[in-house]
Amino acid sequence: MKYFFTIITHSCLLLLFPSLINGQQEEGLAGNFKYSPKWWQSTVNLPNSARKTVVGKEGQLLYEFPISNADTKPESNYGYSLQIAFNPGENVTWKNQQLFNPEVPLVITKKEFGNLLIEEEVFTVAPLFFGENDTSIADYLGKSIQGNINGLPGNEIIIVTLENKSNSPILYSPLLRISSAYPIITDTCKRMVSVSNFIRITTPYPISETIKENNQKQQITTLVVKPINIEPGQRVKLAFGIAQGHTALDCPSNIEQALLLHKQSIQYWENLTLPYNKIVIPDSGIQQLLNASIRNIYQSCELEKGVSVFKTGPTSNRQSYLADVPFILNALTFLNQTATVKPALESMLKLQNADGSFMQHEKDWKETGFVLWSMANYARLTGDKQWLETYWGSFEKGFNFLSDLHKTTLKDTKSPSFGLLPPGGKINTVGADYSYTYWALTGMNSAISAARWIGRNGQAMKWQNLYDEFFKSFQESANKNMKKDASGNSYLPVRLGADKKPIPPKAQWAFLNAVYPGKLFDLNDPILTGNLKMLAKNEKEGLLFNTGWVNNGIVNTTASDYAHALLWTGKGQEAAKKLYSLANHASPVFAWREIQLSADSNEPIISGDMPNNRISAEFIRLARNLIVLERSNDLHLLEGVPAEWTKPGKEIQLNGVLTDFGLLDFKLKIANDGNTATIDLNLDSSNRRPPLRTILHLEGITGNPATMELELKPNLHKILNLN
Repeated sequence: MKYFFTIITHSCLLLLFPSLINGQQEEGLAGNFKYSPKWWQSTVNLPNSARKTVVGKEGQLLYEFPISNADTKPESNYGYSLQIAFNPGENVTWKNQQLFNPEVPLVITKKEFGNLLIEEEVFTVAPLFFGENDTSIADYLGKSIQGNINGLPGNEIIIVTLENKSNSPILYSPLLRISSAYPIITDTCKRMVSVSNFIRITTPYPISETIKENNQKQQITTLVVKPINIEPGQRVKLAFGIAQGHTALDCPSNIEQALLLHKQSIQYWENLTLPYNKIVIPDSGIQQLLNASIRNIYQSCELEKGVSVFKTGPTSNRQSYLADVPFILNALTFLNQTATVKPALESMLKLQNADGSFMQHEKDWKETGFVLWSMANYARLTGDKQWLETYWGSFEKGFNFLSDLHKTTLKDTKSPSFGLLPPGGKINTVGADYSYTYWALTGMNSAISAARWIGRNGQAMKWQNLYDEFFKSFQESANKNMKKDASGNSYLPVRLGADKKPIPPKAQWAFLNAVYPGKLFDLNDPILTGNLKMLAKNEKEGLLFNTGWVNNGIVNTTASDYAHALLWTGKGQEAAKKLYSLANHASPVFAWREIQLSADSNEPIISGDMPNNRISAEFIRLARNLIVLERSNDLHLLEGVPAEWTKPGKEIQLNGVLTDFGLLDFKLKIANDGNTATIDLNLDSSNRRPPLRTILHLEGITGNPATMELELKPNLHKILNLN
């Protein structure tokens, strides 16, 4: 047996278990995964890779989504054509799952099987394995292979550690279970299983037998490895390999090679240049989620004709949605990733139709507004007026499309959509849907601001008149359709149709977007104040409840929408609480599902992709905006910073973060004795108009909701007395 297994008597690797993993919490607000989804998954594939490799909560490798005809039970394949799992046996107890660290997506799942402690580590082999002069690296990184299963060549490895906690030897036969919607061919002599002649599962250990099962949906093969004798206190490591693609190399050939690839793959991720330190927050849990969010976004990204195309998720949302990508690009622009964002945005602009609209979905009028906002937002953050001028024709066509579409509703005064936009979607709904209007107005408002910014004042005035007429029509419609909730709060439903009793919070994400980033409402507008009061009555687990398509569910993207609306209306401390509530709904592998049921629900519903990178982007956006926020011509600092971040010895940093006024470096350092705070600020406003005022908010530092104006000069250094 010593030829096939390595006996380990001490840990050969130091695993990093940061505060969110081991249960340590910051005082006060805390991110502790309290409301994690009941089923989660994570990705282990490399950035920009077309191979999206998913690992389930129980440690199983999941390939090829969507499934063709296999079981879609959430606790098993959940829509995948192939599942590969180390199977200790019946009556195994799942203990926990975590990542090696937030920047290294090596998934570690711990289980117990009788007196055996089992640790499964799953990772994608990094390119370092192949060497600079090996021609197979070209296949691994970029050569597309045609076959029954799509994807690029590459490898995953499962390293299993078995530890005997009893006082007696244990004779154990490891099992590897393969469930597939495609044909499975087993070659016990070669210790290999082939799936549709495209994915190969290999093991360096003798196979004592194979167990085959067939049902109408799946072929199931279980490899039974020759029994291992594990002495009391001993730790045994073994490995299995998965090669995807005809040109992929079969590995590992032994446990030593597996451990080497394990080490090299960790080094690959640790040396990867991603914008991890642009935002530094003195809460380890929040920082870990920030870093993981950045990695998640790049893992779901794909290179298409040399351009990074950002996808919402790796499976059911593996598309570049116009409703999500603008927010992902906004987060990356904040982090000054313009070399990646610019071509991605330009690629999105190619989707414009001849009539000026942007529509991936039939009659989804919102999508044009999303793109107009995204264009204006990028130009302002980068200060690139020339870029905006280059694409101004697209801007004009988009604005005119929305304005003309609005005018079509002015012909029928009896229509519920009079003065708004026509009914949208695949089915013309009966009644009004304000989500289209909110985002049409947001796009038009963004276009007007952009026109003024680049000096097209005449066009801005013309557009402003069209916008004002549209907004007046919206207000008249809204005044007619205001409802009251059970608490007597006046609010405007987002959808008004055949249902005469709308559920108040449904789809209010659109209203929240109209508050910010749309900036459509005066802060004393009764629509704004009434809707926010109504929403405050619909919180559960710290987030908004029942806003989405799953009844009694929580839409995690709406957490950021809500927090931003609170921040914009002067409730910075409440916005900070929502950041922590969103953190508590992440999984222990640092990712979110789009929508989940509340923790007290026993229903097994799972909806939406995971990791959902719109939520990853929202977490970045919210963390940034709590620290720095643009309000018209002023730059606001620390408006949503909680007291937990400003305790003695704490430090907040922004390192090269883009703002509307230029590139910002900012640091707040609280002295160890808590008596003083040191501020270092440098705003590079080269070729920009600097802010009229730079305003520091003190509530998160002193508890007093006061502000002070900072002098704007290069390398400002200021010490505040906190006594």
